[in-house]
Amino acid sequence: MNESYIEDLKIQKRTRYFTILTWEQKRSEETQKHKDILNTLISRILAKVANSREANLAVVKFLKERGVSSKQYSEILLSEIGSLPDPDCLRISKSLTFGLSSVNSYQKQLSNNFIELGQKIQ
Repeated sequence: MNESYIEDLKIQKRTRYFTILTWEQKRSEETQKHKDILNTLISRILAKVANSREANLAVVKFLKERGVSSKQYSEILLSEIGSLPDPDCLRISKSLTFGLSSVNSYQKQLSNNFIELGQKIQ
């Protein structure tokens, strides 16, 4: 019984570890998408400053939709932070959870920047 209990703990530890890795990978991919989109939009906007109002409205609509969508995604990731395992259980420092929260906050700010940029263009 003791061996199976220890084996169960090892499996739980691995599962939680991969949960954290998966969460971080998803967050990293979303943040990179945000950066790429912003860089693309900024370069296009600067290259074509004289766009028509219709084109500007299309960009505004895209930015707002993307901002709202990524804010919702950010909230989902934030809720996943709450389901991360207890730091003592996995010997994970509290700074990891704090770091993940900070990164999530950065992603949320990036989403707000999408929306603000859309409003400024409008």
